This record gives sequence, C-alpha cells and structure tokens, in this order.
Amino acid sequence: MRRRIAGFALVLTLLLSLALLHPDTSRRLLALLRSDEAADVDIETLLEEAAGTVESGVDRSVNPSPSHASTHPAEPPATEPTDTTPPQHDHREAETSDQPAAGETTLPTNPQTTLSPYPPPDLPPTTPVVKELTGNVSGTVTDTAQLVGRVNLVGDLIIDGGTLLARPGVTVNGNGFQIMVHSGGRVDWRGTPVFTWSGDGSNANLTRDINLRNLRRIMFTGGAGPSVIQYVAVHSSGTPRLGDYPLHWHLNGNSTRGTIVEGVAVVDGRHHAFVPHGSHGITFRNTIASGIAGGAYWWDPPPKDGSPKDMNNSHDILYSHALADGISNAPGDDRGYNLAAFSLAGGDNNTLRASVARNINPSHKKNCSGFIWPSIGSQSSLWTFENNKTFGSDCHGISVWDNDGKLHIIDGFTSTEGISHGAYINRYEYRHIDVPYVLVHAVGWSVTSGRIAEVRDTKHQSEGTVTFIDVEVGRLIMDSLQGQDPPPVHYAFTNTGLICDGVEWVSWVEGSTVTIDGQDCPPSTE
Repeated sequence: MRRRIAGFALVLTLLLSLALLHPDTSRRLLALLRSDEAADVDIETLLEEAAGTVESGVDRSVNPSPSHASTHPAEPPATEPTDTTPPQHDHREAETSDQPAAGETTLPTNPQTTLSPYPPPDLPPTTPVVKELTGNVSGTVTDTAQLVGRVNLVGDLIIDGGTLLARPGVTVNGNGFQIMVHSGGRVDWRGTPVFTWSGDGSNANLTRDINLRNLRRIMFTGGAGPSVIQYVAVHSSGTPRLGDYPLHWHLNGNSTRGTIVEGVAVVDGRHHAFVPHGSHGITFRNTIASGIAGGAYWWDPPPKDGSPKDMNNSHDILYSHALADGISNAPGDDRGYNLAAFSLAGGDNNTLRASVARNINPSHKKNCSGFIWPSIGSQSSLWTFENNKTFGSDCHGISVWDNDGKLHIIDGFTSTEGISHGAYINRYEYRHIDVPYVLVHAVGWSVTSGRIAEVRDTKHQSEGTVTFIDVEVGRLIMDSLQGQDPPPVHYAFTNTGLICDGVEWVSWVEGSTVTIDGQDCPPSTE
C-alpha cells in the first residue's frame, strides 16, 4: 500500500512538470487517475507512460507537431536556451548599466567615505546617475550634479532644489564667485577622513583632498536642505561685505536640521569662518578655522531695525572638538573690540565642548577673548559649555558681558589666559576651571571648583556678592575705585586656601567686604 501511495506521488510530480511542457498529455493522464479504472492501473505501467510522455513532450516542445503549431509557437532549439523570465527595463537597467548615457556618469554604489553614524535625513549616500561639472562652470543645478576634477567658476553656481556632490580629487577655483544653495537644495561633499587636530591645536592638519578656493561665499539660504560637508578645505574665501562668509547658513530655520560639518578646515578666511545664522540643527565636529579675520565661529546679534529680536537665534547647534587658531580683526574693524573666536549668543539647546581657541591677536586688545557671552539683552541664552581651552593669546580666555537672571553653567575650562566677568549682575557658575586670573566686573555669580591664581576686584556698577567655594585661590587684589565711584562689592571665600594675609588692598569702595571661611578680613594698607 505504501509503495502504491509513493508511486502516485511520483506520478503527480511528473504531471506538474508535464503541465508546463505539454498540457494536453497531462490532462489525459490526470483523467485516467480520476476514472473508475484508476484502481486497476498498474503503477509501473503508469510511471513508464508518464515518464515517456514527459520525454516525448520535451521533444514536441522543441519540434511541435502540426496539430499544436497554431496554439504553441515554436521555441528556439535546445542548444540555444531562452530565459523565459519577462524582460526587465527602465529602472533596473539604469541602476546596473555599465555604460552611462552621454554627458552623464554613474557614481560608485559604495563610496570610500561615509558619514556614519550621522547621516542627514532623507539624503542618500549616493545618487545613481548624475551630471558631471568640470572645467569652466556656472549656472543653476535643479537635479543632481557632481563636481569632478578641476572646476573653474566663471559665474555663480546656484543649487536650486538639487544636490551638488563632490568626492576626493576635486579642486574648485571660485574666482570670487559664490556657491549658493536654496529651496531645498543641498550639498554632499565627502572627502577622505584624515587626522584633523588634537591637544592644544598646535598640530592641526589643513590638508584635504577636496579643496575650494577664492569663493565669495558658500551660502545656504531660502530653505536650504540638510547637507553633508566632510573633510573639505575652504581657502581664502569671504569678502568684507556683510554676509560674505566662507560657510554661511542664512535664516533657514528648521530646514537645515541634520546638517553635518565634519573635518572641515576654513583656511585664511577673509570674514569669519563658520556662521550658523538663524538656522537650526547643525553639527560642527573636528573643524578648524585657521587664520581668520573676525570671529571664527560667528553668531549674529539680535537685529536693531525693529525685526523680531529672536530672528537671528539658532537652536540645537553643536560645536564638538572645534579649533580656532589665529584670529585677527574683522574687516573694517580696526579695534577688535569684543573680538572672540567663539560667540555664544542667542538660541536654545546649543552646545560647545572639547574645543580650543588659540592665538587671538587683534590690533586692539580691549575685551577680546577666546569665548564670549556677548551683551544681547533678552536673547541671552543658556549654552552647554564643557571642557574647553584657550592658549597663546593676548586676550582673555573667557569674556562675559551679560545681564540676566538665568543660571549659566561653565563646566571645565583651562586657559593660559584668564576670565573677564561682567557686566553688572548675572548668574553664572564656573566649575572645574584652571586659570591664572579672574577679573570681577559683575556680582551675583560664583566659582565652585578648580584653581585660580589671582582674583582681581575691578570697577562695578551694582552692589552684590561674588562667591568662591571649594576652589583653590592664590590671592585677592581689591582695586575697584579706578577713577570712578562704584558701589561696594562683597566677596565670600569658603574652603579656598585663601587667608586674610593673601588679600591685597590697593583701592576699594567703602563698605566693601571680604569674608574667608566665615572670618571678616578688614581692609589693610600694609
């Protein structure tokens, strides 16, 4: 019985194969199996007939009989087999063809440089077919184009809703023209990852294999989309005109969210370097600004023309391991007043960490610094500030000129320069700092850990207290008169190592007090 069942199973398998080759014969055998005579059919005979039918069916399919010629067209001989799978066209051929259309090129599907793990939203790492831009170039890109080899701009290059690609080996001479990206346009420039900088920034590497030179600006505006700019060098770009900055994101709002600027070096920038202006969600990582006129990591102040005060604010900006090295006066500014490598101005959820400012040397030293909290009134914003440094400058390491009631935390700061803290009254807390001096202009703030070689009392506009707790302090110099008649100031030191003999009374306002571990230290002229 088991043998008979197995035989019928084999017959059914043959029938399925036969159905593909000769339907009429398969129907005859199937009818036989269903008939009343099926029980009397010898299984060996049935197997032999089915197998022979399949063999003869194959022969007939190659050389069909006249009775089937009208319904079953002849197929090619067996020696020239034909793939019966329906042919594929359109997109599959475009994706796999080794021969691109004239004037087009096919990008590699797996480029050597990627941005993982931070890809921008909706931006594919490659685009199958793009137009090449090489030699003399100008005009508008509305789809996808790729810079190839040596590119010489003979006019502005506008990315209007399209994507501009660049891969290693590209050199662009801008000839004073601009690359402008708007209306959802974006760039995807990916050089080869290289060492950027480390330590105090003195060993920075400015060599890249994608180079753009002598551009008026690279500007993202009018709703530009999220871009990738990775391991690219921008040389000798920008002009003294307002808005002509080497890399400038101008009032894009949320459309730039997801933008990544990584390993980029702006070298000999003629007017700032990196400027996120009213544009949100941009990450700057392992960047270098070297030899820059004006603040390198610039931030536009609130407008003064009646526009909304917050229109220039940027939100969710991250500067991580960013270097500014060699900062001089901005164009048209012969003083360098309030010049800073990094400006920490208006916006929400902004972060600056593990970054270095060095060699800030304007012609006028008044209130210049590596990092500045500028005077911007109601737009003063809370930044996450962690583990940043300054070296080798003729300016302060940190400059604060701010008046607000928000609690600003500065956590981790090392400098060969010091801190100048103003303006009148504010709430800042310094943690884990190591600086040679702190100049005290404002009251209401504190230092809660670290080391300060010298605290210098200077002129004030408001009466209040400055507090030092669990921070090593070498000495305090009281010298707040300085030709004015300011209100008194009060200093409170707890667990600082300072003693009353370490207070030097040079000039002071009557009513000013110094308290060390609960003990009053009276003025002394000795």
